[in-house]
Amino acid sequence: MKGYCRTVLALILASPANFVAGSSASGRFLTHLGGEQITFRLRGVRGDESVTIDDGSSTTTETLTREWKQYTRARPHKLFIWFNNDAASRDVRFEAVDPTPQNTVIEYDSESWAGWNCGQTNENTRCNKVRAGWLNWAGKYVVSFREITFRLKGDSGEESVTIEAGSTTITTTLITEWVDYTFARPSELSIKFHNDNGGKRDVLFQAQDPTLQNLVIKNSDTWDGWNCGETNENPWCNNVRAGSFAWNGTYVVSSKQITFKLRGDTGEERVTIEAGNSRIFKELTKEDEVFTFEAPHALFITFWNDDGPSRDVRFTAVDPPPQDTVIQNLDTWGDWGCGHTNENTWCNIVRNGNFAWGGRYSVTSQEYRLV
Repeated sequence: MKGYCRTVLALILASPANFVAGSSASGRFLTHLGGEQITFRLRGVRGDESVTIDDGSSTTTETLTREWKQYTRARPHKLFIWFNNDAASRDVRFEAVDPTPQNTVIEYDSESWAGWNCGQTNENTRCNKVRAGWLNWAGKYVVSFREITFRLKGDSGEESVTIEAGSTTITTTLITEWVDYTFARPSELSIKFHNDNGGKRDVLFQAQDPTLQNLVIKNSDTWDGWNCGETNENPWCNNVRAGSFAWNGTYVVSSKQITFKLRGDTGEERVTIEAGNSRIFKELTKEDEVFTFEAPHALFITFWNDDGPSRDVRFTAVDPPPQDTVIQNLDTWGDWGCGHTNENTWCNIVRNGNFAWGGRYSVTSQEYRLV
């Protein structure tokens, strides 16, 4: 995953042309801009769709075929794609490669987006088609990318660290004030503390987005020796989880994740998956497909096209496991009396992962702070 970062003025380790100076309430910073890329694919449904691609530094217009074409561009703040010649059978398909679809946001830059109530509880189903990369309407589409934002400071101002986020690596000496860092969200962030002296030198980490409760932080050099995660774990484990890097070593920061499988009985089932800020519209097949998202505050799966006897969706929890997962159909739960002594037998069918009725299903787990 590619990224950019904000870091302190002391980071004049590369050509000044690659940095833009600035300031914030937390201190001075520079923004690293060089060497990052995005990769995505486009194709047409009919094979004669015209698109214009603007990555901020260049604009190209071309005609798509029915085969996927892959593009790699310098990573812009936003990517713009115009669909120029929409007609009855012409549609464009977009697929994010790097950053991944979960870390890519697609919106339709048109009055229709507001008219469709996108982002509201009563939004039009077209909103999720756009988010899934179905560019079915003429006009401009805006593609942006999720980020990770955090702050670092040193107790003494002498602490030396190396930050690795995807392909970006930076070594710097921290100051005693908070400094903000922002990267394109990688699968894993590492911060290596080089020069602990057992005394005043410590590194402090403060999560911004995602928040601390949605992150997992470990010192990979000490974790096993401290028995972290075991009943007899060293109390220093919780110091690290709270963002206190008081020992030399590599601190690995990753997002808590939820993993599950979905399939359809007929292969025609259509669902929308909502996990935090990610929304994906998906046509299922008869084979299990694995989905992994950053553990959200709420996971919802909406089954759109139940037909009664044939179309059903099958959900299988992976992590957290089935015994730690609670599933409900929000549209029927109260009417069925679920949770009461005389509940309908259909309640347990849903709890076992059989989505045999249309509607909105919630998946919750206390372990992953889903609500």
